[in-house]
Amino acid sequence: MPEAIAALFLGNHEALTGFTDAEAEQLVDLRKRLIENLGSDCKCAILGAALEARLGL
Repeated sequence: MPEAIAALFLGNHEALTGFTDAEAEQLVDLRKRLIENLGSDCKCAILGAALEARLGL
């Protein structure tokens, strides 16, 4: 799983290359709004995966 987490963070880094801090923050805010608008089942799956990634599980 560490390889998957490393790939995720590398992908995030590559995706944000060239963005200003303000633009990156806006993108994160938009993602949060999208997750909030999703159904609870989908939202739980996304948030659970993010938490697992953060905890290194």
